[in-house]
Amino acid sequence: MQFKQVFQDNYYFYFSRNKFRKLNINFVWLFHPRLIEDLISEIKILKFLPISIIKVLFAILPPILISRVRGVKNSEDIEVRGFSVLVPILSNQINNNKKQVNKKIISFLKRCEFFNIKVAGFGGLLAGISNECLELKPFLNKIVLTTGMAMNGMLGIEGAKYLINKYFSLGQRIDIGIIAATTDLGKNIAMGLAKSIKINSLILHGRSLDNLNNLKKEITDVDQNINISIVQECNSILNSNLIIVAGWVENIKIDVNNINSHPIIFDIPSNKTFKPNNRYTLIDKAYVKTPKIDYGIDFGMPQGTTFGCFAETIMLGSENLLAHDFIGKITLQEIEQIDKFATSFHFKNFGFE
Repeated sequence: MQFKQVFQDNYYFYFSRNKFRKLNINFVWLFHPRLIEDLISEIKILKFLPISIIKVLFAILPPILISRVRGVKNSEDIEVRGFSVLVPILSNQINNNKKQVNKKIISFLKRCEFFNIKVAGFGGLLAGISNECLELKPFLNKIVLTTGMAMNGMLGIEGAKYLINKYFSLGQRIDIGIIAATTDLGKNIAMGLAKSIKINSLILHGRSLDNLNNLKKEITDVDQNINISIVQECNSILNSNLIIVAGWVENIKIDVNNINSHPIIFDIPSNKTFKPNNRYTLIDKAYVKTPKIDYGIDFGMPQGTTFGCFAETIMLGSENLLAHDFIGKITLQEIEQIDKFATSFHFKNFGFE
């Protein structure tokens, strides 16, 4: 990360409109650090500040243009420009400070609208905030907003099918447990797998019994032969032979000592709740391989890869492919559409080739 470049970009964005407009930016992707330690590891100068001071700065600072994204070209081989944008708030603060987060996002989007930026994408827990924020709606006429859930849905469905083909023998029982099944991502993965492969049993985990029962009915309408059960605590799901984590589970207690069947655990959001352990095989790399793109910042992933939500932002920003459909609930049809776009961009499921 080049601090001189970061300072200049933010000065232009917030204080010198004419200079920033000349950059001709197509997309921005907003993300947040999970922990202060993650931020300090990337921005070394922060290690000299007390944690209390960093938290104060987080409370008052607006979103920060943290790195330029280079190497993106559209179908006409024209360079497309974008930024990754740090929203100064930690994951454990987001649900307790929704108004503060919304205020920062809305203010930032107003400036994006002024600069005619086509697409704004949201990463991590910001996706959930943006889905609930009705105040974002006025910007939908001029800025395409995306949470990346369509791309993550594609990564989840195709990744799960790949894992089944790799680790399961022909005719072996397929017992799938989905943690956070009632999230938008969890629902689409459950429905997508029910429609495309033979599943013997399916355990759906979630907080709301009403939502779980509704999802169970939807899946039963697709395939009446699947033995479906619903649970509100995770330990009941741990003896499935494929466990899919489809949401953030930081506040959920999981006792890995209850795992006896050596399942495959596919952690799509990469919660880090599951650590490497000889009781299971952990797959926590639901990333996208994006050839020749330089993100200008180390997100702790293999070189040339990124998050599904970032990849979706890049695609929409490059071609302006869709009009305002990817904020809120996502359908299987939109997941299939994103799959086709990913193919045209040569974006692939990293590690599942």
